[in-house]
Order: sequence, then C-alpha cells, then structure tokens
Amino acid sequence: MKGILYGIGVGIGTSSGLSISALETIKKCDVIFFPNKSRDDCRAYQIVNSYLNELETKKLCFCDFPMTKDEKSLAQAWEKCAGMICDDLKEKNVAFLTIGDPSLYSTFFYIKELVEKNGFKTQIIAGIPSFCAVAAKLGMSLALENEQIHIIPDTDDLEKIFLLSGTLVFMKSGKNLSKLKDFLISHKAQIREFGAVSNCGFENEKIMRSPEELDEKLYLTVVIVKKND
Repeated sequence: MKGILYGIGVGIGTSSGLSISALETIKKCDVIFFPNKSRDDCRAYQIVNSYLNELETKKLCFCDFPMTKDEKSLAQAWEKCAGMICDDLKEKNVAFLTIGDPSLYSTFFYIKELVEKNGFKTQIIAGIPSFCAVAAKLGMSLALENEQIHIIPDTDDLEKIFLLSGTLVFMKSGKNLSKLKDFLISHKAQIREFGAVSNCGFENEKIMRSPEELDEKLYLTVVIVKKND
C-alpha cells in the first residue's frame, strides 16, 4: 500500500515549539528526511531528537541541497531527493522535516511537486514560522486593525521596499545584513518600532532592539520594522 509524504514544520529553536500534530505524524512515519547533509548541521534534527527518543529507531535520510542560485544544480538535488522519497513511499509513510513552516521559503514544496507527479499523496503539518516566533520573543505585534505586513526575502531595492506601509519583516538577509543595517540607521526617523533576533530559540540567541545592534556575523537573523506611516 502506498504511503503518504508529510511535510512537517518543526518550528524553530527548542522542541517546545513542536505541535502535537507534528509529533504524532513523525511517530507514525517509518522514514524521516531532513534538508541537510548531516545531523551535525541540521536544526530540524536537533529540535526533534531532543524530544522524541524513538527518532533514531527510524530510517533517517539527510539530503544535501546546495546553497546556490544555479537552477540546474538545485533541480538535480530536488530530483535526487524526490526519487529517494518515492522509493520509500511505495510501502511506507515518509516525513520531510523543515524548520519553521513548510509553506514559507521551504525546500519541501519543490519536493512535493515532484512526488505528486509520481502519483503519491502529500500532506502538510504546519509549524511556527520564524518571524512569528521572533515577534513573540520581542513582544511585538505584527499587525493591528488595518495594518499591512510585508515579508521581504531580499534587500535588493531597499528604497522601494521602504515605500511600503505597515510592518516590514526582513528574512534571509544573510550576507546583506550589513547593507540593511546601514539603510535602517539612515532612515531611523521613519521607524516607529524595531526588533531583531538571531538564532531564535537556541542557546546562542541574540535579541536586538535598535538597528545599530545588527551584526552581519550573526546567523538566521529576522528583522521586524514598524514604520511611522
């Protein structure tokens, strides 16, 4: 009997962010896939393994997705992973774990499309998105009444981005964090509320309350800006 592929969001940081639905679904899956090349650098593995003792009794597969924008290299990696998943789905349920939520900037949706083309069913188990966890950590609202919220995945045109009203959430800033920092400092008069967190939920978590505190060396930083509209 064909199995089902479950895309499961495990939240970020500690296992306390795991939903009951996520845990129950992981438990019933025979094979678990992770979007990293090894246990050592896989946050999804670390989150679940700290809570679920039986994780190591299951078949664990780690897929290496290159950090590149080269479409050919990415497509080859997705197809390789999807092929492995389809082989297991012939007789077993499979989980693909991702930090945050599967619907937000997750590799899972590329895998999902390929798996469905091969005739297998998929389901999604929601997780806590990183920007929601960061807002909670900061004690900030993301939107009230008719306020807009914008999720920004890059910093290519900050002048244009800053014309947007409401709350700006900068994700995936990475190497461009220094550029974002300089821009926000120069536009500080237009900012009503600011907050940022790097490595939210982990031991090396850092909370920042002003643009000046942003550190380009920090990993996984989410920046929230509420403008004076």
